[in-house]
Amino acid sequence: MKFYNYFNDYWEQRKLGEVTNIKTGSSDLQDADNDGEYPFFVRSENIERSNRYIFEGEAILIPGEGRLGDIYHYINGKFDYHQRVYKISDFEELITDGKFVLYYL
Repeated sequence: MKFYNYFNDYWEQRKLGEVTNIKTGSSDLQDADNDGEYPFFVRSENIERSNRYIFEGEAILIPGEGRLGDIYHYINGKFDYHQRVYKISDFEELITDGKFVLYYL
């Protein structure tokens, strides 16, 4: 039985891109610095470090190639992310929050 069979009231189905912002990063692996201040999300489960951040806030990060659908990172803070990593962010507060989306994925 699917979870939505338990709802009696009307509820609206929306696509992920309608309730969030999905964007790729602009950094490359050469931007990594082991002594960097900020987490740097690349296309693997390993989290590198960077001296800069290009986003601040709540986000889910997913590699855009390779182990797509297998690696998910959640963060709420300042971070950098690779040009082939997708950032899902700007969750509509009345619709959902980032951790709900992470568990759903």
